[in-house]
Amino acid sequence: MEFSKQGMGKVLGTFWKTIGIELLVIFILIFSINNYLKKPDSRIGNADGMGYYDYLPSIFIRNDFKRNLASPKNNPELYENIINKEGVYVEYEDKYVNKYPSGTALLQLPFFLFEFSKHTNENGDLTGYEGSFHTSVFHAAVFYLFLALFFLKLFLTDLKVKIWIIFFIQLLIALGTNVTFYTNYDASFSHVYSLFAINAFLFVVYRYFNLKEIKYFIWACVLLGLILNLRQVNLLVILIIPFLAGSWENLKSGVLFIFTRTRYLFLGIGMLLAIVFIQFFLWYMQTGHWIIYSYQNESFNFLEPHFIDILFSYKKGLFLYTPVLFIAMISSVWLFFQKKYYLFGTWIVFFVLITYVLSSWWSWFYGCSFGHRAYIEFFGILMIPFALFLNHIRTWFSISIVVICLVSIPVNLIQSFQYNKYILHWIDMNEEMYWKVFLKTENKYQGLVWVEQVDFATLTPTDSVSLGSVRFKSDMNQFEFNISTDSIKDFTEVNRIIVSIENEFNEELNIRVRLHISEESNVHSYYHDPPIIHFARREFGIDQTGYYSYNFPKMTGIENGNINLNLFNNNSNTEVKNIKLVFYK
Repeated sequence: MEFSKQGMGKVLGTFWKTIGIELLVIFILIFSINNYLKKPDSRIGNADGMGYYDYLPSIFIRNDFKRNLASPKNNPELYENIINKEGVYVEYEDKYVNKYPSGTALLQLPFFLFEFSKHTNENGDLTGYEGSFHTSVFHAAVFYLFLALFFLKLFLTDLKVKIWIIFFIQLLIALGTNVTFYTNYDASFSHVYSLFAINAFLFVVYRYFNLKEIKYFIWACVLLGLILNLRQVNLLVILIIPFLAGSWENLKSGVLFIFTRTRYLFLGIGMLLAIVFIQFFLWYMQTGHWIIYSYQNESFNFLEPHFIDILFSYKKGLFLYTPVLFIAMISSVWLFFQKKYYLFGTWIVFFVLITYVLSSWWSWFYGCSFGHRAYIEFFGILMIPFALFLNHIRTWFSISIVVICLVSIPVNLIQSFQYNKYILHWIDMNEEMYWKVFLKTENKYQGLVWVEQVDFATLTPTDSVSLGSVRFKSDMNQFEFNISTDSIKDFTEVNRIIVSIENEFNEELNIRVRLHISEESNVHSYYHDPPIIHFARREFGIDQTGYYSYNFPKMTGIENGNINLNLFNNNSNTEVKNIKLVFYK
């Protein structure tokens, strides 16, 4: 059978309108991952990521999930793997419960079962954390990102947004925000899955209020139940319902429409509760209690929100690490100037309230994370005013904004790489650190912002050795200093050597300072070689005394040992002055 040219064009047009642009965005994302970000060692990770995922190996592989009638004291075999997963399982009365909700595992389940089916003939050594299971989690994250983009397109299409703008918004979300990071590196976290559920919720709620069809109300209830199971705080999504209704009159008519059809109202509520019941049942299987609070000592402090920090701080500020969202936020003002006061007001109220709640969490920066991850599930909502703005302004103006926003993509990819390579600090970034490594990717910057700031008042020095100064020429590769451990007072009690040097610490320097401690028997050994720029304690390029703390276990019982300090040069012409080693216990 042959297609006519017109027929083939129609097929391709239908394909492009249906899923073509989502597939293109996913292709660009995977291409970027494979050629720049690379595959991480773990996509399941620790703590949060493992917690969301561990329901699956616990139920299907370890068979240690049902513990409601089994205490750790009488059934230690059920708790062996659970107790070892610190930060994932928390003690609740006399049992241990998975701290994290189950919705992510529910969505990962088909991918897990497919991978598990390939291992059914293997012996009992399977854990569910083999490399292939990490890959299956990545495939799940990519799939649900695809669905998130697809439902966002359906929603924006209903808003009559041009297709090229939809593609641009999808591209920004997938590659210009930390969605990239949580699809690749932390693929087992809940955020991409929540993004899918909330984008689908946007679509069906908007359809319900504009078409008044019961099926969309039922689907909204199902999705809201899933959203709750993914992450309870995501219930905040109901705050966007007035905006989706489009007007106060439409909101009232939609509410009255379903309340006059009580059979369908209760059906929808029943579907919502059925989905939420999955979490209640799992809690009961673990603890014997239907409803618990698994986060225990973690809570919200609504009297001390970090409203400015959560948006602008160098630590985890939303707009700093995802600048395109700042443009999206500013574009909401366009609704006001267009006298769309209802839409402007309901959207601003949504944004302010979710920011207030999220910033009131005891850890407003949400632990070790790239950017501010708590907003990811709401990215589709945050992009709505931006899409409407682009859709109604002049073409030349929209193109200039597009070009500016596209810069966020390489910045995001570089910073994702930096985070994974210990160039960005996972939790303690500040202004000085941020600009010190801004867009730097060379190996010598790895660990730079992690360098310890030593409190010398807490240390007890035992001895010191001055080694003088050395001058490198471009053809000189190494200086070496050897010190016998026998010549150092109380060396067996030493657990820290601070090496100080004077230099300008220009970023162009490629010198590494290696400290190697060894003994003849090689029972005790220590080796570390940071780049010389890690010694700087002020801005680069300023003459200063810098230092680095080499920390190691006490060398108890070491005999006839050697301390080797090597300076390795790579085409640098510079002087390193006043090299000094101070030993502390």
